[in-house]
Amino acid sequence: MQDGDRARAWRERDQRWASEAVLGALDGARENVLGWIVRLRPEAHDEEVRDLYNAAATLGRVMAELDASRVLAAETLDNLCEAAELGRPSWLPGAKAALLEGFVTSREMRAEARERGRWAEPVVDIGEGRVAVFAAMESEDDAETRAWADGLVGKLAKRRVRTIVAAGREGSLAALRDAAEIAGIAVETGAEGPRQSPESTAAAPAPKRRFWPFG
Repeated sequence: MQDGDRARAWRERDQRWASEAVLGALDGARENVLGWIVRLRPEAHDEEVRDLYNAAATLGRVMAELDASRVLAAETLDNLCEAAELGRPSWLPGAKAALLEGFVTSREMRAEARERGRWAEPVVDIGEGRVAVFAAMESEDDAETRAWADGLVGKLAKRRVRTIVAAGREGSLAALRDAAEIAGIAVETGAEGPRQSPESTAAAPAPKRRFWPFG
């Protein structure tokens, strides 16, 4: 069986679980996997099999980026072996594991990115130079959380916001307070009680300057 025949037979079996648009976008990654499988010898050493696993993981990641179905990710290499009349080769379990790991990891990363984007600018204008902010940056990286707070506060400062009424996760709130203090913006949380009227509120502190050690 020629490579072209194998590819067509594989694609026909995958059509049960994917649209033509998805299958067309997957052609390059599928050809890479097929190329490694064709080159594998019965006595293939670890490095050759590792290259196949890397190709399978890439195929899984591409599937996730295209929002392909989980069924397709689980079945596609079985479909390939059936189409190419390979039986159950020794490399199949490892290749399937690599593909599924690439697929699942990529989906999780995309979900995390969407969640971070959801909270990138969680701001509601409540009037009189005040905004409400729900600080819920989803990150275990303190530097990333501080960068989020600095970016958000910088935009609020350009809008001449004087007070942030904040709620959310403590790590995000702490980063928001630090950034707001440097920008001269007051931060109120639920624990601080009701705000004072504008007439009884002292003048806002002058913005502090952040001095960088370089440049």
